[in-house]
This record gives sequence, C-alpha cells and structure tokens, in this order.
Amino acid sequence: MMRPESIFHHLNNANSSTVKHLKSIDRKEFDRFCKEYIFDIIKGDSFGVSFCKRFGILDYLLLYTYKNDYDKAVKYIIKTGYLNDSRSN
Repeated sequence: MMRPESIFHHLNNANSSTVKHLKSIDRKEFDRFCKEYIFDIIKGDSFGVSFCKRFGILDYLLLYTYKNDYDKAVKYIIKTGYLNDSRSN
C-alpha cells in the first residue's frame, strides 16, 4: 500500500498534464472510476486514496477518515461537490 507521504509527494509534484484540476466530476466518469477501482484494490489502495489519486484531489477526509467506507465516502464526495450528480438532489 502506498504511504500517505508518497501520495502527497505524487500530488504535489505532478504537473498540470498529469493532474486534473476539477470543479466537479460527472456521474459517467465517477461510475467508470468505481468499475476500475477493483484494480486499485488489488494494488492495496483504499477507496479514498484511489479517488484522490485518480482525480488529483488532496482531501484529508477521503485519505484518512472515509478511506475504506464506500458509502460514507460517496456521500462526502457528493456533499463537497466533487461529484456533479443530479440524481442526488
């Protein structure tokens, strides 16, 4: 499993071509991430860590608090506006 220091180093040192600076992620992109997340599980990444790495987000709650709780993480992702999900309203 990747250590938190490595994640921060990766996110902080990535240039704009490798990190997406998103205001929100559409539902189709999020669903694709969830399907592909299975490969990150095999690598030992938690849901929160994988989400942050995939979308170039540095969010301590996702990295530590909700990292392995899918339901709470998704609710938090919607609440913060990372996921632009019209079905959640």
